[in-house]
Amino acid sequence: MKRARWVIIVLAVVFVAILSAVCWRAYGRHGSDQRDADTEDAYYAAEETLLKYLGVDNEKSDTSNDDNEIVADLATNSRLTQRVTVKDDNDEMLPYSGTVTKAQEGFYPGTYEITFNQNDLLPNKATVEVEMDVLKGDEVYILTGDKDSGYTEYAVVTVDKYNTVRFTTDMLQTYTLSTTNIAAAQEAMAGIVGE
Repeated sequence: MKRARWVIIVLAVVFVAILSAVCWRAYGRHGSDQRDADTEDAYYAAEETLLKYLGVDNEKSDTSNDDNEIVADLATNSRLTQRVTVKDDNDEMLPYSGTVTKAQEGFYPGTYEITFNQNDLLPNKATVEVEMDVLKGDEVYILTGDKDSGYTEYAVVTVDKYNTVRFTTDMLQTYTLSTTNIAAAQEAMAGIVGE
């Protein structure tokens, strides 16, 4: 009888141990799947937020798996930004940062706005270098001001390198770059409205 009790106790302990191992394994698998699902949900939420910020239509990008269409959609968007480079006379980069944003301006295509982290008067002239959609030989108008108060022409530069506009300045401030002569167009429009 004692021997039967010991056998039952040993079998019960083995059964509990096996049951515990199975439960622990099942919980570990479910917990891992849940963590993966949570990570995937977080990734998709971040991707959706980024696409909303860039102005990409989620319905359009979900139905189309063609990466070229998504890239083309991003390229035509108005909030796609990139960095601005400021260099000194020795072609050394200066510690100023800014971004260039493509303006959504129907009347003046090819218009970008440069903003710096802070407006600054530079001790010496510097070269501001911006990448935008221009061809070598294009004229780009560098303007100050805004569309509400009106633009003032700061400079006109000829593009000497594909997709790169360079101009010199001693003041970091908000600049508008355009392949359209916005200042002249606004003057002409004011002349027509004034008549």
